[in-house]
Amino acid sequence: MLVGFTIERYKGIEPAYLLHFVRRLGVEFAEVTPTIFENLPAVLRALGKMKLGFHLPIISEDGYDFSCIEQETKIQKLIDAINTNWQKLHIQYCVAHPPEAHLIETPGEVSQEFLFHNLQQLVPPVLIENVPERNGFYFSPFYRKARATLGEKLFGFCYDGPHAFISRKDWLTLLHNFSPELRCVHISDCSREKDLHLPLGQGVLPLDELFAVLKSIRFDGVINLELMPQSLRDIDPILNSYLLVLKIFKPAKYLSAKLKILTVLPFIKHLIIS
Repeated sequence: MLVGFTIERYKGIEPAYLLHFVRRLGVEFAEVTPTIFENLPAVLRALGKMKLGFHLPIISEDGYDFSCIEQETKIQKLIDAINTNWQKLHIQYCVAHPPEAHLIETPGEVSQEFLFHNLQQLVPPVLIENVPERNGFYFSPFYRKARATLGEKLFGFCYDGPHAFISRKDWLTLLHNFSPELRCVHISDCSREKDLHLPLGQGVLPLDELFAVLKSIRFDGVINLELMPQSLRDIDPILNSYLLVLKIFKPAKYLSAKLKILTVLPFIKHLIIS
């Protein structure tokens, strides 16, 4: 099992800088975004032996996704960058959302077929992530269509706990239904209505229920903490979230990780905050 964090530019701090620090803390995995290609040499220097997942662009963050027909040139450029560099970056998978026009106003025309066409061009394995099910959109039929269309290119399912929790009373049913294809789990805390990307324990997501299911199916893929700090002073609750997951799923690594964090963190805090 790999446990890590989403890493992207934060308040002007480059992803390479953040990757360097989490690697110093002993973190073995991170899920990154297209911002890594803005300074690829620095990212490669910071990476070391860390493994990466790559989150493809989404409308709410990047203004487009792989279903946006009018962004074909930009999409192709990103596909070429991924395919050229995925081995050097130790990319384990690329994760995509379904088209999200049911959630957010989307500029231009979107197409499921265009999304699948673009995903087929990626060399790394592809995961499909569930998004909130609202306004007539249901994830299960979409995933089955993706499986039928992409075939072996589709490596499997990325389960986002908060996305399911805020839109389904039976939020764990989706996890059970696709557990044979489960490769990655996105975890953060949230309210009942909104995906807030909070450190674990700061919202109402029933973490014990989620962890129990993952243990019952003997999940051994990636657990990625999608946490969105409000300030640099959120470092402690973010790292405590990481340690909590290690304590439950990788107890042999938990104590060494805790010691590493206690030893290195004061130095890193001083550098970041100063």
